[in-house]
Amino acid sequence: MNIKDLEYYQKLVATHSYTKTAEFFNLSQPSISAAVKRLSKEFRTLRKRREGALS
Repeated sequence: MNIKDLEYYQKLVATHSYTKTAEFFNLSQPSISAAVKRLSKEFRTLRKRREGALS
């Protein structure tokens, strides 16, 4: 597990936006998506996106 992935996820939950999270960390959106995917795999869960927002 990577602590940065958790930081990205925490910010994503707070902002409800992949774009805002990526901008905050000066990363690309695919980088944030990859971090969420790694965490989902680690915890065997899956967050679904609906209309550009987390649900």
